[in-house]
Amino acid sequence: MFARFGREARRVIELAEDHARALWRPAVGPEHLLLALLAVDDSGAFVRGGLCFDDVRGRLLESASGEPAPSAPNGDPGHLPLRLRTVFRDAFREAAALGAREVTPLHLALALVDDPPGEIALVLRRLDVKAEVVRDAILEALLDVTAAEAAEPHKIIRLPRGDEQPVVETRTRARATR
Repeated sequence: MFARFGREARRVIELAEDHARALWRPAVGPEHLLLALLAVDDSGAFVRGGLCFDDVRGRLLESASGEPAPSAPNGDPGHLPLRLRTVFRDAFREAAALGAREVTPLHLALALVDDPPGEIALVLRRLDVKAEVVRDAILEALLDVTAAEAAEPHKIIRLPRGDEQPVVETRTRARATR
C-alpha cells in the first residue's frame, strides 16, 4: 500500500503512530494522522487554514476523556482501521489526480480534510474552522511546491552511442505538473 508514498509521507505515518501511543490508543486513527501532519507542517498550510497543533490536540483529548481506549481487532498493534486505510487510498487518488509521482504529506492532508463524517470534521467544527478554508490552504501549498519543483534545474544525461561522449544538460521542466 505504501509503495507510492514518499519519504516525508511515511515519516508522517510513523509520527501518527507515536501520537496514538502517546494518547494511549492501540490503533492509529485519522486524528493521530492530523496531529502528525500539524507537527511537520513545513508549508504553513494548516496555520493559514486556521489550525494549530495545541488546539487540535486539546480537542482530541477533550473528546477522548472518560472514554476507554478502543482495542485493535485481535490485539494486532499494526492494524490500520478502515477510516485510515480510506484516507491513504484517497491520498493516493489526490496525488494521481494532481499528476504527482508520489504521495506527500500535503496529499495526506487533502484526503484527511475531505472526510466529512469523520473525527476530523468534528474537530474542525469544534474549533470553528471550515474544512474548505483548510483545503484551499493545502491546495495553495501544493501548487507552491509544484511550481518550485518545476523551476528547479535538473540534469539530463544523454548516453553515448558508439564513440560519443555522454552529454549532460541542465534544464528546468518545460511545464509544471498539476
